[in-house]
Amino acid sequence: MRIPMVVLGILLLTVGAIGARTARPQNTPKPLSVADVEHGLTSAVPNARMAALIKQYGVDFELTRGLEEKLRNSGANDSLIRQIRHSRIRIEARSVGLTPHAAVEHAHHPTNQARTPAHIDTKELLSQADKYRAGASRSETKAAQLYRKAAEMGNAEAQTKFAEALFDGRGVPRDPAASRVWLEKAARQGNARAQCELGVMLTSGNTSAT
Repeated sequence: MRIPMVVLGILLLTVGAIGARTARPQNTPKPLSVADVEHGLTSAVPNARMAALIKQYGVDFELTRGLEEKLRNSGANDSLIRQIRHSRIRIEARSVGLTPHAAVEHAHHPTNQARTPAHIDTKELLSQADKYRAGASRSETKAAQLYRKAAEMGNAEAQTKFAEALFDGRGVPRDPAASRVWLEKAARQGNARAQCELGVMLTSGNTSAT
């Protein structure tokens, strides 16, 4: 969604408002990705705010030397880098019942776990949709169809991407109101990207077609 994220600072308040209107999700909120962190930094989100978000949600990536350099180039300071390292260890330890020291080793040698058919199906749909959006066989219409199918299966990432397609009118008729509905679904599952974009949408009033 092509909306500047200059008001990401209201994210925590937005998440609180969503939580007050809906039941707390049973699943653990989705950690932030490298793209989430980098996007926040390049959008002028203060390091202290990013650190608070990472402390709350954790991160889903291991901070290699290359990634650390990339994030520092985007504006990350020493304090934020330390929070990323700490949050990754904490998430790993909590997910597999390890001590922080053992979690570091586990991050390098993760145990393969069986995936449910639904998980595999939605991941495959997302992969196909991404290829249609940016691959050689580009088709925004097919991408939107696949995003919607995975979104209806409850995948938060697909719900977010379908919401973006609806807002921008990519492959589907533009419908900001429907976009907001799908963003709310994803935000309730703890999707950080959906929460960011929903916060921007609510404060900017971009919920009606133009």
